[in-house]
Amino acid sequence: MRRAWLVMLVMAACEPLEGDDLPGQLASVTVTSLSDDCSPLRFVGDAGVQFYGTRPDGGVVFTMSQRAQFSSASDDGGLVESVQRQTAPFIGDGRTNVASGDACVGVFSAWRVDAPFVLRNPQEWPGADACPAGPGWLPRMPCTSERVFTFTPISECNLKCVTISAAGEVTCDC
Repeated sequence: MRRAWLVMLVMAACEPLEGDDLPGQLASVTVTSLSDDCSPLRFVGDAGVQFYGTRPDGGVVFTMSQRAQFSSASDDGGLVESVQRQTAPFIGDGRTNVASGDACVGVFSAWRVDAPFVLRNPQEWPGADACPAGPGWLPRMPCTSERVFTFTPISECNLKCVTISAAGEVTCDC
């Protein structure tokens, strides 16, 4: 039974994203830090190729590497490289639990559009010391960071053509 689930997950990881017919761009993403009082510091640098498209209402649909969004600069925290489809502005305040208990609540996805192809993500991190059941990518102590994700367009792509591989690579397949 476990093998069947694994095969289904791997197959699903190679499928195009469903839904929206949204023109956009494949873009290389660079992450920079505006502020970071976390230990270890949060990820900065090359976040790979991602999708970025502007909705008719001015919001944005994009993909983002889990490592770029959650891990530290020095360690991936046990994250398996994967990519998620996301939106900005984020609906709600981006607050979520990473494990049970009030000490495990943080803000991870409060995406804001700063300018075309520029997203800002202010984050509030619970500390691993107070949230021992949390994921390995948590910093040791509660902290905050604010990073900018700059998308540099490479080629046009429609969201319905975006494919995410099992290795977390984003491609355009139309």
